[in-house]
Amino acid sequence: MDSSSPPTGCWTVPRGATGFRDVGASPLPSTDRKAFAALTHDTARLLGATVEQITAPELYSTFHTATLTHRGQQQRRFAIVCHRHVPVLALAEPVTGWGPVTIIEDAVIQAALATQTSFRLLTIDELTSPLNRADLSALAKAELRQIAHWKPRTISDLLFNHWD
Repeated sequence: MDSSSPPTGCWTVPRGATGFRDVGASPLPSTDRKAFAALTHDTARLLGATVEQITAPELYSTFHTATLTHRGQQQRRFAIVCHRHVPVLALAEPVTGWGPVTIIEDAVIQAALATQTSFRLLTIDELTSPLNRADLSALAKAELRQIAHWKPRTISDLLFNHWD
């Protein structure tokens, strides 16, 4: 395999994943905010959780956030993050400020999210994979420039970012 080929078996990161596009290119698609809200409320019902808030992406953010409280054996707050342009989700610690999204794993919550079909729940292995394990060939030149500038370490860092 030459150095320009992606690693075998890696995830192909879709165009728009960084939130950037080339000048003159068509606008990036938007994920359906109402579908994300419905997914959040459906997941809360399945878990017996409470939806605290659902927030739209900030100006420089690539993701919607839903913060929930699950009252299982222990009360636990968590977030579901949904990419602004690509229909993918991740389970995370509640998001505060402009810091990185902290990906978590919880089999019960992930099982509830896995029942939803409008979005794909990314696995912790996919999200924490080093960026050099991803196929970036579908990305626009503007996206590759942003990656070179911001230097995300993982797929999660690339997908769920606050780049300007």
